Amino acid sequence: MEKFIEEEKKRIIYYDLLNVVACISVIAMHCNGIVHSYANTIEWKESLVVEVIAYWAVPIFFMLSGATLIEYRAKYTTRTFLKKRVEKTLIPFVAWSFLMLLYKCFNGVISYNALSVKEVFSRFINCSIENVYWFFVPLFAVYLCIPVLSSLSQGKNNCLEYMAIMGIVTISILPFLCNIMGIPYNSAFTFPMTGGYVLYAILGYLLSKVELTSKKRIMIYLMGAAGAIARYCGTYFGTITTGELNKVFWGYLNWPCLLLSVGVFVWFRYHDWTFLENNVWIRKIITEVASASFGVYLIHILVMNILRDLLDANIYGWKWRTIGIALVYFISLCVVKVMQKIPILRRIVP
Repeated sequence: MEKFIEEEKKRIIYYDLLNVVACISVIAMHCNGIVHSYANTIEWKESLVVEVIAYWAVPIFFMLSGATLIEYRAKYTTRTFLKKRVEKTLIPFVAWSFLMLLYKCFNGVISYNALSVKEVFSRFINCSIENVYWFFVPLFAVYLCIPVLSSLSQGKNNCLEYMAIMGIVTISILPFLCNIMGIPYNSAFTFPMTGGYVLYAILGYLLSKVELTSKKRIMIYLMGAAGAIARYCGTYFGTITTGELNKVFWGYLNWPCLLLSVGVFVWFRYHDWTFLENNVWIRKIITEVASASFGVYLIHILVMNILRDLLDANIYGWKWRTIGIALVYFISLCVVKVMQKIPILRRIVP
């Protein structure tokens, strides 16, 4: 126990909490997947609420990567950093992609006879074996950028702040404005140094370091709420007007999601978690659960599909879209914790 307490002093509780809640939010979105097929029903409207509220989850994972990894040089070399990323993400991604390929071939979802070496390779790098694994490719790209970001973070200039501002303007705002006006966005305007999800890694690092006054925090919370409301209203009214799902306000890099994600991150950072930090047993539970989040992400879609088939669940029913979230998460969590106790298997659910 003393060893655990000493280790916990080095952990940041809001990172763990964000990790856990984001993981549950991802499952919530997948259990409410009917939002992607528009129908003017109460079920669709409810699913849209879940989709909007939980949408910050994916950006938060990138923000946590930036917050926890950009200063890696204080602990180990770049060689060690890259080695750890391979062990913790690349190996599990390859392993689970292969397992999912076998599973889908067995179920007839993917035709075994149509699989050539070229086809298998294409499915791996394009994440078409399991669509939810799309997350890994931009994650790998972010990891490859972190040694550069790490060097920039050691200077006394405002490089990262400048990169964040340019990224927000050219990735989150300008494409949206062009979309609203019905004109194509010239992607050559995109600030190349913060292309893709690197923007969130930078924001996560900056927001974990910069001290914000209460007035600034309130402003961030209001903007986050505004982003969520804008996405719901924009989607709802745009969709019922045309009869087709309107995704103008969608996209993890779009400004509504960016504002919501920043608001959530800042709230978790500044909320008073003293009670949880001072309670050793609760802190230990949080740590154990958070340590399984990556594994839960890897297997939850498999658990969800199997559970849905076993229960013959109605994906439009409220039970699946609510209780189903808890069931999928709890079962996935238990499976991962068991696998982490087995030496051979723990490497694919680190």
